[in-house]
Amino acid sequence: MEPDYEMIVTGGVFKGQAMASAEALSINTMNWADFDSLPFNLEQHVQFDHGRLMVLGGLLTGVASPLVLQYNGGWELADYFMSEPLAGHSVTAYPRDLARC
Repeated sequence: MEPDYEMIVTGGVFKGQAMASAEALSINTMNWADFDSLPFNLEQHVQFDHGRLMVLGGLLTGVASPLVLQYNGGWELADYFMSEPLAGHSVTAYPRDLARC
């Protein structure tokens, strides 16, 4: 039996209003299901899964945010922030040995 992979979609804008809702799409069945909503309306954020589902930055009441949300059976604020408030950004995972800082 194949594992059931899901694509999680969070927040965004609908009819001009920021949203907190979230849905999960089963890749195997192509059916949508409700997922835990974000704790607040958020748009232009980045969602990232690198062993843990996270949401980074975005527009919170129209202002760029440095907040980080983590999913751990429910959405919660991380105990750290991004170094700068960001919105409309992107994230790409690279193998550690390819990243030079």
